[in-house]
Amino acid sequence: MNDETKKDFLEEAEKEKKTLEESYQESKRQTEERRSNDYSKLLEMWREEKKKRQEAEGELTIIKGIGNSSPEMSNLKKEIDILKEDLRIKDLEIGNMMNKINKLKEQNGKKT
Repeated sequence: MNDETKKDFLEEAEKEKKTLEESYQESKRQTEERRSNDYSKLLEMWREEKKKRQEAEGELTIIKGIGNSSPEMSNLKKEIDILKEDLRIKDLEIGNMMNKINKLKEQNGKKT
């Protein structure tokens, strides 16, 4: 190989090396940009989810607070108390009737 051919070959190799280096650097830059964009997207999605969760928790707290102290809830609690008392009275009445039935059975048993 003569000096001219070697020189051309080396120049061509240097150009290709430079092109490959530039291509590598561009690829590296694009990869970093994608990673940065992916991280930014994930961070933004996390922030949005956190905000929505906090809003939902706040609304639930408000609903619970209003629900427990609302006139409707107070009326329902009173109605439950009335029904509990009615049930207690019915239980006593059933107990008294059962006692009467048992006494009648005993009386009938003694007569025979």
